[in-house]
Amino acid sequence: MNPWPGVYFEYEGEKIKILAANYDSKPHNFAPGEVVDGGLAITCAIGKLYIEKLQRSGKKPLAIRDFLRGFKIKGSVE
Repeated sequence: MNPWPGVYFEYEGEKIKILAANYDSKPHNFAPGEVVDGGLAITCAIGKLYIEKLQRSGKKPLAIRDFLRGFKIKGSVE
């Protein structure tokens, strides 16, 4: 999905592009789409997607740690 069409999600009406991520296929007991740790791990039906780099519309790309310092997402922590 990189570079085109790309992967993104919307949060509170803002489109946020995922530029880098890793996937872990270990089973879990969460519903798909939940944020389950402070670094913005998102559960899938099987496994978790660990976001590494994001970009807000009109902003520069940031590593997840830097991104979360200035933009809070429910379920994540700095």
